[in-house]
Amino acid sequence: MPCQTIAEKLGVERDNRSNFKADYGRFSTSVDGVFAAGDCRRGQSLVVWAISEGRQAAAQVDSYLTKEDHDIDGNQDEFVKRQQDLNKKHSKHTVMT
Repeated sequence: MPCQTIAEKLGVERDNRSNFKADYGRFSTSVDGVFAAGDCRRGQSLVVWAISEGRQAAAQVDSYLTKEDHDIDGNQDEFVKRQQDLNKKHSKHTVMT
């Protein structure tokens, strides 16, 4: 069973089996920037499933974290400010497996 303290503090929704709710393929939870894969998402299962989901979730996290980097149309100062804002924002994201 996933750590109740983390789920409660973050406000992550759970399914009827107390696993974190996260869409398969996207692995994003009800909390922006929080992803779940493996046993905490699907329940106790084979380790190969957890490894596979972990890799897929990592790709989704990477996509989430880098998507905003490609949307810069301004000057250098705006780019630096945006990077600083992203660094602050990204330091709050959690991946649970």
